[in-house]
Amino acid sequence: MTETKPKTADLVSRYSVLTKETMPQLARTSHTHWPVRNDHCFQRIVLDAVCGGIWYDHVARPA
Repeated sequence: MTETKPKTADLVSRYSVLTKETMPQLARTSHTHWPVRNDHCFQRIVLDAVCGGIWYDHVARPA
């Protein structure tokens, strides 16, 4: 069986759904305290983690 590598567009789409919908919804409805709730905050956290530093030092704006 051959594994297929996700396409960039698929990864960006998944990132968008997770950071714009899923994570903010969890932050609003979770019984635990989340320090962030806004989509742009989740986006920055994910990009910083993936880049290993401040995202805009590694990725052209807009990301």
